[in-house]
Amino acid sequence: MYQLFSHLLWVVGITDAFNFIAGMDGPAAGFGVICSLFLCVMAFQRDHAFVGWYAVPMLGSCLGFVPYNFRKHEPVTIFPGDAGSTFIGFTIAYLAIKGEWSKGDHIVSFSALVLIFSVLIFDMFRSAIRRIYTRGVRSFHSWIAYVRNDHTYHRMAELFGSQKKGAIFIYAMT
Repeated sequence: MYQLFSHLLWVVGITDAFNFIAGMDGPAAGFGVICSLFLCVMAFQRDHAFVGWYAVPMLGSCLGFVPYNFRKHEPVTIFPGDAGSTFIGFTIAYLAIKGEWSKGDHIVSFSALVLIFSVLIFDMFRSAIRRIYTRGVRSFHSWIAYVRNDHTYHRMAELFGSQKKGAIFIYAMT
């Protein structure tokens, strides 16, 4: 029962984190590329062909968005949107829990996944705590309806002067 609850919490949390990150042009597909790549490499190193071969098409589909998200001196022409970012997050979260990343040591397996998804997890917790602290949300309904530019990538875009530079910095952190 504990494992079911923890897997459900992981899948819902990572799916939601990908949906959070989709608030700006580019990051959802970029994070999809990075996370899929790391899961793919880890899966093939650990002889988990199932996870590896499912991570490869996810990597390719996310890579398909990148040229349209980072066009020189031109705006973004196509991005995954809410449905696409939710699908990317759900699929990658499922692949993450499907693999066995360490033989018998669950702490190492969990730590590897937390490292891969650390920027997404940090952004989700940071923005949630900030929303509660500033009293931006007072009920579950206001939590769902709350839309502001208070995510890490918005702050980085402000700091670097453009969304593209902010996204590239966050990718480098990841």
